[in-house]
Amino acid sequence: MVVVMARDCTSGGRIVTNAIAMLPSALKALVLAGFFWVALLAPAGANAQVVVTVNGNTAKVVVGLPGILYTEMLLTFEKPANLTPQSLGASAQLVTPLSLVGRLPEPGLLALPLTYPVMIKIAPPVNGGLSFINAATVEVHTHALIFSLDNLFRLYKAPAGGTFFDMTQAVNSGSVRTSGRTGGFSDFIVLIDLIPNDEKSEDQFAYLDARTAAPAITNNARRVLQADLASSRAAFDAGNYALARTRLDTYIADVRKFGGKGVPNKWRAKGDLDNIAGDLIGAAASLQYTLSKL
Repeated sequence: MVVVMARDCTSGGRIVTNAIAMLPSALKALVLAGFFWVALLAPAGANAQVVVTVNGNTAKVVVGLPGILYTEMLLTFEKPANLTPQSLGASAQLVTPLSLVGRLPEPGLLALPLTYPVMIKIAPPVNGGLSFINAATVEVHTHALIFSLDNLFRLYKAPAGGTFFDMTQAVNSGSVRTSGRTGGFSDFIVLIDLIPNDEKSEDQFAYLDARTAAPAITNNARRVLQADLASSRAAFDAGNYALARTRLDTYIADVRKFGGKGVPNKWRAKGDLDNIAGDLIGAAASLQYTLSKL
């Protein structure tokens, strides 16, 4: 059961507002509508105090926003170059549903949590020289949300000003830690997500199909990856979701095997490279998480 906490604005304390994970679909929609409209009342655009530290291949972004309990983002890179607090280009701000209009794929089934209407932006400056290969792991940890085993929180990502998409590969306790892998950056938010997992799986398979067909991938690599993906899809269609996930392990391993040789796998701040391998690894890992919910 998911319990979402709302701040009591008169006392500064907290009250339990609703447990929505086990409600009928129609009632869930009404509850989400409530989250949507109450979130409209939150102040928007407030910029955060952001402190960035770097240790080896990991950057920690600690975010301070008025009324928001502790938040940190951890970014772990594979073979980064020029990773510094300045080269990361981290910032954060409060957002509202109005500021996200046109950016959510299914707005009727997605909502900002009442206690965590926060968007973190990673926009490395072009002259900062940051680069890495394959996928970076992104983890958002906040005490403003409460974890439960059947929670509905998901980590979403979007290009600057673009449409958000689910990148979740795990949701863990402490209080809530959402994580995923990505081949690039910029905007990250945690959403309450009621999109049916079978529908989301279809969309994620479709994305992987299209991205695997990218002309920049060599014919040999494409042939292997398409076979891996077709094998996973066949298991999914047969209702064997555990096997579908296992076959995606093979797909991810083959993406890494071809990385830099048959599949472009480098990202850099100049924005002149298409890190296809990072996108494929991140999307496949997120699909595995979605399949685990089936």
